[in-house]
Amino acid sequence: MLFIFIVGITYLASLALMTPYLQTLMGYPVVTAGIVMGPRGLGTMACMFLVGRLIGRIDTRLLLMTGLLLTAWAMYDMTGWNPNVSQWTIAVTGFIQGAGLGFLFVPLTTVTFATLAPEQRADAYRSLQPVAQRRLQRGNIGRLLSADQETIRSITRPSQAMSRHSITHSTTAPCSTR
Repeated sequence: MLFIFIVGITYLASLALMTPYLQTLMGYPVVTAGIVMGPRGLGTMACMFLVGRLIGRIDTRLLLMTGLLLTAWAMYDMTGWNPNVSQWTIAVTGFIQGAGLGFLFVPLTTVTFATLAPEQRADAYRSLQPVAQRRLQRGNIGRLLSADQETIRSITRPSQAMSRHSITHSTTAPCSTR
């Protein structure tokens, strides 16, 4: 479980830092940043299906090693990025990182549940189900992470041009309604 936690935190950290990097340093709009990051999810989904079929045929350690190597290579590749990196490179590296995570999480979950006695597996599932439901209900992380950075800054820090004691009025004409 500790290993799953460490892998998850590492993955989430790179995912959380990717959006500000794309929007702030590279100047991508929100939609473009989302499209460039999309292949990561596709890689995870495709490899989870693939690994689900391979798990009984290939040694679990080999699947885990493949996932670790793919994820490590993707993280290493990201260390050399600068604001001139192409969208194609970001998408391909994201796909490879997602594929590595697909190769990691399915075998890790299988091994974790395999160590439980069969009569305890249903209890473990029932205890994890509410946690997953809460995370999905509260999980607007995609919207939060892809929010425009300027909007976040304007919400968290008041404008220096506006003080507590004065209210500034807009000098622009009101918009007409259609």
